[in-house]
Amino acid sequence: MYGAKTYLYQHYVKRSGPNNSDAPRQGELGFSLIALLSATMPDKWSRLSVTRLSYFFIHIGTMKNLFLKTFWIVAASIFLVNPAFSENSVTVNVMGVPYMQTLYMALADDFASIDNPLLLKYTGGKTEEFAKSVASGAVDFSVTDIPLTGKELDERKLIQFPSMVTAIVPVVNLPGVESNKLVLNGLVLAKIMTGEITAWNDESIRALNPGMSLPSIRIKPLARSDASGATLAISSFLSKSSTEFSTKIGAGELVRWPSTVQLLHSGETLETTIHDTVGAISYIEMDIGNINKMTFVKLKHPTGSIVKADMGFLRSGVVGARTTDGGYGVRRLTAMDLGQNWPILLPIYIVLPQKAVNDKKMTLALRFIFWTFNKGDDSIEQSGLVPLPVELQTQAVKAFRKVQSVNGTPLIVNFDL
Repeated sequence: MYGAKTYLYQHYVKRSGPNNSDAPRQGELGFSLIALLSATMPDKWSRLSVTRLSYFFIHIGTMKNLFLKTFWIVAASIFLVNPAFSENSVTVNVMGVPYMQTLYMALADDFASIDNPLLLKYTGGKTEEFAKSVASGAVDFSVTDIPLTGKELDERKLIQFPSMVTAIVPVVNLPGVESNKLVLNGLVLAKIMTGEITAWNDESIRALNPGMSLPSIRIKPLARSDASGATLAISSFLSKSSTEFSTKIGAGELVRWPSTVQLLHSGETLETTIHDTVGAISYIEMDIGNINKMTFVKLKHPTGSIVKADMGFLRSGVVGARTTDGGYGVRRLTAMDLGQNWPILLPIYIVLPQKAVNDKKMTLALRFIFWTFNKGDDSIEQSGLVPLPVELQTQAVKAFRKVQSVNGTPLIVNFDL
C-alpha cells in the first residue's frame, strides 16, 4: 500500500484540508479490498479506474457505520469497473518496484481512456526478479530503480532506459529542528554514516549551522539492508564526497554499512523507525518523505550554495543529468555539479526485451511508454516525480524503437497519438 498512500495523499487528502486527516487510512482500506477483488476477477472485469475509486473511498471514509462502509466499498469495487475495457482489451504484464505501482496504474488508466485497449497488470516484486522475468517473457517490461549493467543487459538481451526521476533526501528526527533548516554537506554526511561523527552538536555540524540550537544527543544512523535504488543513490553521492567513504563502504544498491548503522529490511520499516527514533538520520525518496512530513536536510555544495529537496531544485538536477558511462541508460543518471541543483537523483528505469514475445502486446506497451513521455507529465509531477527533459526522452525513444518483433524483424509501431 506504499504507492497507494502516495497517490491518495497527493491527489485528494492534501487538497481537502485538515478535516480529512483520516482519509489515508480509509483510502488504504478501500485499496486493499480493490486489490483483493481485482485479483479474483476475470481479466475483463479487473480494469479499475484508480482515480475514481480513490476519490470515492475518501468520501466513504467519513461514514461511521462499519456495515455501510464495508457495503459501499465492495459495491464501488464492482460497479466502478470500466466496462469499456471488457471486450477487446490487451493485457500487458509489468513487474516493478511496489512504490511505482499506483502511478503506473493511473497513467495506464488515462492512456486507456483515449481508446487504447490497454489492461495493465502491475505486480510488485523483488529487484532481483525483474530482469529474469522480462528475459523469460513472464512479463512484458519491468520498472526498476536499480539499473542493470551493460554486461547484464547484453547477457539477457534486454534494453534499458530512464523514464522519470525522483530525489533521495537525507532526513532526521531531531526535537526542535524543522524541515529544511539543518544544513549538511557531503563530507559531513559521509562522516556521520561511517560513524566518525557521533553527536548532533559536533563542531563540524555546528559550523554548517551557525546560530542553530543543536541537541547534545547521539546520532543514530539508519539504512536499508535490502537492495534498493535509494541506497545506490545516496552511497554514490557519499562516495563522490568522501574518499574514506568510497574506500570503506563504496557505492551500490547493497553496501557494507558499519556496525554503527542500524539496518532495516524495507523502505516501509525504515520510514517507521525514523519516526520512532529520536536522533535518527537516514535517507528516503523525496515524494515519500513529503507525504509523511519528514524533516528534510538541506545540502551545501562545494561551491558554497545551499539547496533543498523540492521540485525546483530537482528539475534543475534532471535538466543537467548525464549518464555515468558516457553512454545512455547503462548504469545510472547523475546530476551535474551545477551548484544550483539537488545532487542526489534516483531515476526510474524501464527494462524491455530486445525481441518481443507477443507483437500485439509489445506494440501496445511501447505506445503506452511513448504516451507517458508525451502526455504523462502532469500525473508524474503530481506524484512528486520529475519527467525526463526532451533530450533524454528522445534518446529513450531511440532505445526502445530497437525492440524487434517475434520473427526478429523491426517491430512496426504507430506512435501517432
